[in-house]
Amino acid sequence: MPEKKRQSVSDSLETTERLLPHMPYLLQDMWALGCSEKDILQVVGELDLPVKTTVLDLGCGKGATAVQLAQKYGFSVTGIDAMPEFLEVARQKAAEYQVSRLCGFMEQDILKYAVASHDFDLVILASLGGIFGSIQDTVAQLRRQVKSGGYMIIDDGYLKNKKKLNRKGYAHVRSHAETLKALNCFGDRLIREINTSV
Repeated sequence: MPEKKRQSVSDSLETTERLLPHMPYLLQDMWALGCSEKDILQVVGELDLPVKTTVLDLGCGKGATAVQLAQKYGFSVTGIDAMPEFLEVARQKAAEYQVSRLCGFMEQDILKYAVASHDFDLVILASLGGIFGSIQDTVAQLRRQVKSGGYMIIDDGYLKNKKKLNRKGYAHVRSHAETLKALNCFGDRLIREINTSV
Protein backbone atom coordinates (compact mmCIF):
# COMPACT_ATOMS: atom_id res chain seq x y z
CA MET A 1 0.00 0.00 0.00
CA PRO A 2 1.47 3.40 -0.96
CA GLU A 3 2.54 5.72 1.89
CA LYS A 4 -0.21 8.33 1.42
CA LYS A 5 -2.87 5.64 1.24
CA ARG A 6 -1.49 3.93 4.39
CA GLN A 7 -1.61 7.24 6.24
CA SER A 8 -5.16 7.94 5.09
CA VAL A 9 -6.40 4.49 6.14
CA SER A 10 -4.51 4.67 9.45
CA ASP A 11 -6.11 8.03 10.22
CA SER A 12 -9.60 6.80 9.40
CA LEU A 13 -9.13 3.81 11.73
CA GLU A 14 -7.56 6.04 14.39
CA THR A 15 -4.41 3.95 14.54
CA THR A 16 -0.78 4.13 13.54
CA GLU A 17 0.71 2.88 10.31
CA ARG A 18 2.66 0.34 12.36
CA LEU A 19 -0.57 -1.23 13.65
CA LEU A 20 -2.39 -1.07 10.30
CA PRO A 21 -1.44 -4.62 9.16
CA HIS A 22 -2.90 -5.96 12.43
CA MET A 23 -6.25 -4.16 12.21
CA PRO A 24 -8.10 -6.97 10.40
CA TYR A 25 -7.22 -9.28 13.29
CA LEU A 26 -7.90 -6.70 16.01
CA LEU A 27 -11.30 -5.85 14.51
CA GLN A 28 -12.24 -9.37 13.48
CA ASP A 29 -15.29 -9.54 15.78
CA MET A 30 -16.79 -6.28 14.52
CA TRP A 31 -18.88 -5.99 11.36
CA ALA A 32 -19.74 -2.28 11.63
CA LEU A 33 -16.56 -0.28 12.17
CA GLY A 34 -17.63 2.78 14.13
CA CYS A 35 -20.52 3.98 12.03
CA SER A 36 -24.12 4.23 13.21
CA GLU A 37 -25.49 1.82 10.62
CA LYS A 38 -28.88 1.50 12.34
CA ASP A 39 -29.33 5.28 12.21
CA ILE A 40 -28.22 5.35 8.58
CA LEU A 41 -30.71 2.62 7.68
CA GLN A 42 -33.46 4.53 9.48
CA VAL A 43 -32.68 7.81 7.71
CA VAL A 44 -32.54 6.09 4.33
CA GLY A 45 -35.91 4.45 5.03
CA GLU A 46 -37.43 7.86 5.76
CA LEU A 47 -36.32 9.11 2.32
CA ASP A 48 -38.69 6.62 0.66
CA LEU A 49 -36.34 6.05 -2.27
CA PRO A 50 -37.26 3.74 -5.17
CA VAL A 51 -35.78 0.24 -5.44
CA LYS A 52 -33.63 1.33 -8.42
CA THR A 53 -31.66 3.67 -6.12
CA THR A 54 -27.87 3.56 -6.50
CA VAL A 55 -25.74 4.06 -3.41
CA LEU A 56 -22.05 4.81 -2.93
CA ASP A 57 -20.57 3.84 0.44
CA LEU A 58 -17.18 5.56 0.68
CA GLY A 59 -14.92 3.79 3.16
CA CYS A 60 -17.40 0.92 3.42
CA GLY A 61 -15.17 -1.18 5.69
CA LYS A 62 -16.66 -4.64 6.09
CA GLY A 63 -19.88 -3.67 4.31
CA ALA A 64 -22.27 -3.55 7.28
CA THR A 65 -24.19 -0.55 5.94
CA ALA A 66 -23.92 -1.50 2.26
CA VAL A 67 -25.12 -5.08 2.69
CA GLN A 68 -28.02 -4.09 4.93
CA LEU A 69 -29.14 -1.35 2.51
CA ALA A 70 -29.17 -3.88 -0.32
CA GLN A 71 -30.98 -6.48 1.79
CA LYS A 72 -33.57 -4.17 3.36
CA TYR A 73 -34.34 -1.87 0.42
CA GLY A 74 -33.09 -3.70 -2.69
CA PHE A 75 -30.69 -0.87 -3.55
CA SER A 76 -27.65 -1.30 -5.77
CA VAL A 77 -24.66 -0.44 -3.56
CA THR A 78 -21.05 0.23 -4.48
CA GLY A 79 -18.63 0.04 -1.56
CA ILE A 80 -15.14 1.52 -1.79
CA ASP A 81 -12.43 0.72 0.74
CA ALA A 82 -8.64 0.41 0.82
CA MET A 83 -8.46 -2.66 3.09
CA PRO A 84 -8.70 -5.91 1.08
CA GLU A 85 -9.30 -7.96 4.24
CA PHE A 86 -12.33 -5.82 5.11
CA LEU A 87 -13.68 -6.11 1.56
CA GLU A 88 -13.40 -9.90 1.70
CA VAL A 89 -15.66 -9.87 4.78
CA ALA A 90 -18.05 -7.51 2.96
CA ARG A 91 -18.30 -9.93 0.02
CA GLN A 92 -18.87 -12.86 2.38
CA LYS A 93 -21.63 -10.94 4.19
CA ALA A 94 -23.25 -9.99 0.87
CA ALA A 95 -23.34 -13.69 -0.04
CA GLU A 96 -24.65 -14.62 3.42
CA TYR A 97 -27.46 -12.03 3.11
CA GLN A 98 -28.09 -13.14 -0.50
CA VAL A 99 -27.45 -9.70 -1.99
CA SER A 100 -24.19 -10.31 -3.88
CA ARG A 101 -25.89 -9.28 -7.13
CA LEU A 102 -26.72 -5.89 -5.57
CA CYS A 103 -23.35 -5.20 -3.91
CA GLY A 104 -20.10 -4.36 -5.62
CA PHE A 105 -17.01 -3.83 -3.48
CA MET A 106 -13.88 -2.21 -4.88
CA GLU A 107 -10.43 -1.91 -3.33
CA GLN A 108 -9.40 1.67 -3.86
CA ASP A 109 -8.30 4.75 -1.96
CA ILE A 110 -11.47 6.82 -1.57
CA LEU A 111 -9.45 10.01 -2.00
CA LYS A 112 -8.54 8.88 -5.51
CA TYR A 113 -11.99 7.47 -6.27
CA ALA A 114 -13.71 10.72 -5.28
CA VAL A 115 -11.51 12.81 -7.60
CA ALA A 116 -13.80 11.78 -10.47
CA SER A 117 -17.45 12.78 -10.58
CA HIS A 118 -20.07 10.04 -10.30
CA ASP A 119 -23.83 9.83 -10.65
CA PHE A 120 -25.18 8.02 -7.58
CA ASP A 121 -28.55 8.74 -5.98
CA LEU A 122 -27.07 8.58 -2.48
CA VAL A 123 -23.55 8.78 -1.05
CA ILE A 124 -22.58 7.74 2.46
CA LEU A 125 -19.46 8.82 4.35
CA ALA A 126 -19.59 7.21 7.78
CA SER A 127 -17.12 7.62 10.62
CA LEU A 128 -14.07 8.50 8.55
CA GLY A 129 -13.29 11.80 10.23
CA GLY A 130 -11.78 14.60 8.19
CA ILE A 131 -10.40 12.39 5.44
CA PHE A 132 -11.37 15.01 2.83
CA GLY A 133 -10.33 17.95 5.04
CA SER A 134 -12.79 20.50 6.39
CA ILE A 135 -16.53 19.95 6.44
CA GLN A 136 -16.83 22.27 3.42
CA ASP A 137 -14.21 20.21 1.56
CA THR A 138 -16.07 17.03 2.48
CA VAL A 139 -19.41 18.36 1.24
CA ALA A 140 -17.75 19.58 -1.98
CA GLN A 141 -16.29 16.10 -2.64
CA LEU A 142 -19.54 14.30 -1.81
CA ARG A 143 -21.60 16.61 -4.03
CA ARG A 144 -19.50 15.42 -6.97
CA GLN A 145 -20.50 11.82 -6.24
CA VAL A 146 -24.28 12.29 -6.44
CA LYS A 147 -26.56 13.36 -9.24
CA SER A 148 -28.47 16.61 -9.00
CA GLY A 149 -31.15 16.21 -6.34
CA GLY A 150 -29.26 13.29 -4.78
CA TYR A 151 -28.63 12.70 -1.09
CA MET A 152 -25.55 12.72 1.14
CA ILE A 153 -25.34 11.03 4.52
CA ILE A 154 -22.43 12.09 6.71
CA ASP A 155 -21.94 10.20 9.96
CA ASP A 156 -19.68 12.50 11.95
CA GLY A 157 -19.72 14.72 15.02
CA TYR A 158 -19.44 18.25 16.31
CA LEU A 159 -17.99 19.88 19.39
CA LYS A 160 -20.29 20.66 22.31
CA ASN A 161 -18.05 22.91 24.37
CA LYS A 162 -14.65 23.43 22.75
CA LYS A 163 -13.80 25.65 19.82
CA LYS A 164 -11.27 23.19 18.38
CA LEU A 165 -10.14 19.63 18.99
CA ASN A 166 -6.39 18.98 18.89
CA ARG A 167 -6.59 15.28 18.15
CA LYS A 168 -5.25 13.54 15.08
CA GLY A 169 -8.00 13.06 12.51
CA TYR A 170 -10.38 15.50 14.20
CA ALA A 171 -9.02 18.90 13.16
CA HIS A 172 -12.10 19.34 10.93
CA VAL A 173 -14.60 19.07 13.82
CA ARG A 174 -16.29 22.34 14.78
CA SER A 175 -19.18 23.57 16.93
CA HIS A 176 -22.75 22.58 16.10
CA ALA A 177 -23.54 25.99 14.58
CA GLU A 178 -20.35 26.02 12.49
CA THR A 179 -21.01 22.45 11.36
CA LEU A 180 -24.56 23.24 10.21
CA LYS A 181 -23.32 26.32 8.37
CA ALA A 182 -20.61 24.28 6.63
CA LEU A 183 -23.05 21.50 5.68
CA ASN A 184 -25.27 24.07 3.94
CA CYS A 185 -22.48 26.20 2.44
CA PHE A 186 -23.27 25.15 -1.15
CA GLY A 187 -27.03 25.59 -0.86
CA ASP A 188 -27.80 22.01 0.13
CA ARG A 189 -30.67 21.42 2.52
CA LEU A 190 -30.24 19.51 5.78
CA ILE A 191 -33.13 17.03 5.91
CA ARG A 192 -32.35 15.10 9.07
CA GLU A 193 -29.96 15.32 11.96
CA ILE A 194 -29.57 12.61 14.57
CA ASN A 195 -28.04 13.61 17.88
CA THR A 196 -26.47 10.57 19.53
CA SER A 197 -24.97 12.36 22.52
CA VAL A 198 -25.95 11.08 25.94
